[in-house]
Amino acid sequence: MNFTRLKEQTALYLDDPHQTRHLDAELSKLINAGLQDVKRAMEDGNASYFNKSQDFSVTSNTDVFEEALNADFSVVTHVENISNDPPTPMEPERFKERHPVYDKRFLPQGLQTVDLWYVRGNQFGVVAPSTSFTARVFYTYSLPEVTRTDETSLALIPGDYHDLIALNAAKRGYAIEQMRFPISLDEIREEQLTQLRAYVTDRQKAYTSYVNPPYE
Repeated sequence: MNFTRLKEQTALYLDDPHQTRHLDAELSKLINAGLQDVKRAMEDGNASYFNKSQDFSVTSNTDVFEEALNADFSVVTHVENISNDPPTPMEPERFKERHPVYDKRFLPQGLQTVDLWYVRGNQFGVVAPSTSFTARVFYTYSLPEVTRTDETSLALIPGDYHDLIALNAAKRGYAIEQMRFPISLDEIREEQLTQLRAYVTDRQKAYTSYVNPPYE
């Protein structure tokens, strides 16, 4: 569905097909809230579904390395040192606990301490890097609001589940009006939600279950 069709569908579920109780601006807000509901449900089933990465050139000449994260950053899903071959995972640390309490002088010879990272506001930090390397941050990105002139976010949701956006939007609309969401619509919403979770969870299971024997 496009944005216009979503507004029509939401108004229909709100039992307001002529949009006499819900104006265009209100429907837009409800749809964008419903879109975020669907995004969160997809992330519950697959945390890396809405993933991007950002590389940082970490320098060893600083006690604590920090640089700004991308504007669409939401939540870190994984961080690794890609200068190593193969890349090695980095471990998260809380900002206030970022400096280790152990004395490196007493570590066994040859033992390498793990690279520690943290997030402070919009900054990505690495604790006292001992070498220079490239850190790659995989993160969940935020979706921009859908508008009449920008439907980018809708394209990121599988078309089969656009109706779920309208159902979530309508449920919010009923709640605002302090009205009970119709049971029949809620059953459809729950069924579509179950299907969506199965879809995002099983996306990587598209492989054959048989083996082709080689021909001599």
